[in-house]
Amino acid sequence: MKAKAPIQSNQLGVINILIAGDNPIKRLGIRTLLESEPSFKVVGEASNGLEAVQMVKRLSPDVVVLDLMMPFLNGIEAARQVRAQFPHIRIVILFGFESEVNKIEATNTGADAYLLKRSPIEELVGTIHEILDTRCYLFKTLNEKAVNSNVQDLHIIDTIESNLLMTLTPREREILIFIARGYTNSEISHKLTISERTVETHRANVMHKLGAKSHIHLVRFAIEHGLIPIE
Repeated sequence: MKAKAPIQSNQLGVINILIAGDNPIKRLGIRTLLESEPSFKVVGEASNGLEAVQMVKRLSPDVVVLDLMMPFLNGIEAARQVRAQFPHIRIVILFGFESEVNKIEATNTGADAYLLKRSPIEELVGTIHEILDTRCYLFKTLNEKAVNSNVQDLHIIDTIESNLLMTLTPREREILIFIARGYTNSEISHKLTISERTVETHRANVMHKLGAKSHIHLVRFAIEHGLIPIE
């Protein structure tokens, strides 16, 4: 990936940051800790991916911190839209758990870094400073062989792309995650603001594409592919 030029802070030396995540308590925690850094200012909070993209257009932050799991647009899709429209903005995606699929997808969006949510806040602060001052930080956290060897990198991507998971649309993947977490069609309908019939259609499409015969198969698939943690 081509190195990016360092971001120049504004006249006050402040770095403006937008936080996006559907959990208000976690957003507040991140905001409080980030704003303890003198040069950081949180200029906005979004509760879902779609709102995050809209707020980026309005607020033009220097950095966007995106939770991977959000309604309407997940962190991956939101990052893809932000990168396409605002290539100068730095992007950090927060993962709840390790997943090679998520790592590759984050790389493909052009995100600058990813971190696990359980990482110390100092690591998030350090990561933001690093992606503002230097080249892409993301690859430091990926497997060295995948980064340093073009052949290995292509092999990993080919493996991921050939996976059944890649046949799902972003919405179908979102539905799959909700199903695997035990949500009913009615609850998913409410969460995503879509009709139950639409949820049923997506569920049927997911089961068909994955060759799943039951709810248990969907849960097992989601766990094996890192979409939900093992409880």
